[in-house]
Amino acid sequence: MKVSSQRICTNCGECISQCPTHIIKQARAKFPVVDFSSGECLFCEECVDVCKPQALLKNTQKSPWSVKASIDKDVCIAHKGVECRSCYDPKEWHHKVIRKIQASNELLHKALGTINTREKFEAKRLKLAGNVWRAMEATDSRECRNCHNFEFMDFTEQGRRAVKAHDEGISAGKTCIDCHKGIAHELPDMHDVDPGSSIGEM
Repeated sequence: MKVSSQRICTNCGECISQCPTHIIKQARAKFPVVDFSSGECLFCEECVDVCKPQALLKNTQKSPWSVKASIDKDVCIAHKGVECRSCYDPKEWHHKVIRKIQASNELLHKALGTINTREKFEAKRLKLAGNVWRAMEATDSRECRNCHNFEFMDFTEQGRRAVKAHDEGISAGKTCIDCHKGIAHELPDMHDVDPGSSIGEM
C-alpha cells in the first residue's frame, strides 16, 4: 500500500473499519494514520481495496521489505524470560559506553563525600543538571532523538500548543533540551537562574 494523495482522501473511514489489525486510526485532522505502536501491518491491502477515491494505491513491489529481520532464540535473552530493551538502544553503542564511564565519576564523588547526603546533592543539583543540559545541547539531544526525532512526529496527533512549539523549534534550530528541561527529572531550584520559575516546573 502507498499513499497516492492526501488531498483526494474524503475521510470516509472505510480503510479504518476494514483494517484487520486495527492499526489505521483517525487523526485529529480526520485523516487516517497508521499507528504501528498498536499492532502490525499484514500487507493484506484491504484498505486499498475499499478506498474508492484511490487515495491509497497498491504497492507493485514483490516484497514490502528489502531485508528480513530474524531473532536467534538461543542468543536473545528475552526468549529466556529476562526483560530486555536492547532493541531500543542506539546503534552507536560507544555513546552508551562513554556515558557509563562518565557515570563512574558520579559514584566517585558519592564515595568521596561530595554528594553523599541528600542535602549535599540538592546543593549541587543545579550545577549537575547544567552539566547534563550542556552535554545534551552539544549532542543535539541524542538520547531524546533515539525515539522522538522531529522527522517521526505526527503533528496531526498533537495539540495546537505542541504543534506551534515544535514548529517554532524546528524553524529556530532548537534541540529537545532547550524546552524540555525537567521532563525526566524534577528541576533543581532555578530561582538564581530564573526567578520566575518554580522547582520541578517549566
